[in-house]
Amino acid sequence: PQVRLGLAGLFSRLQLPRADWRDEQAWNGSVIITPTTKLQLDLVAQRNSQAEQWIGQARLRWRYLAGSDLFLVYRAQALDESGLEEQRLMFKLIWRNDLLLR
Repeated sequence: PQVRLGLAGLFSRLQLPRADWRDEQAWNGSVIITPTTKLQLDLVAQRNSQAEQWIGQARLRWRYLAGSDLFLVYRAQALDESGLEEQRLMFKLIWRNDLLLR
């Protein structure tokens, strides 16, 4: 079992012709939890000040056979502080039939 944490950020200060200085920020954080080699949970959050949006995502992956995965993903996105603009729940099944992997 293992847990991985990640945090990344970007800060830019720009001045366009005939415009004031402008500060832009982008942040990305993630937590990856792997209790077994067949099960993994990823949690990701992103914030972008230029686009004034945030995105949150949770992905569960189950490797039920060698080379074959089942994914369940929830994603939420907001364009401003007023609330959610979009929510998605996705299901993906990958099946690989390869005699060399068995």
